Amino acid sequence: MSVEVWKKPNESVLNLVKRFSAKVMKAGILIEAKKRQFYSPKPNKRTKKLSKLHRLKKQAEYERMKKLGII
Repeated sequence: MSVEVWKKPNESVLNLVKRFSAKVMKAGILIEAKKRQFYSPKPNKRTKKLSKLHRLKKQAEYERMKKLGII
């Protein structure tokens, strides 16, 4: 998506910028750019599995320490 705005005769730069901003907002370009700014791909099965195993290991360690009275 591209937005083009040409300067009209006797138009101030401020009005040109306002028209450009309005067109960008109407086209939804800023919203789309903000959505894509922090894109992270979905994790694959192996990554999910390793993450879950790590989480379970940490949870078991926490429970063991809690049982021993360390925490």
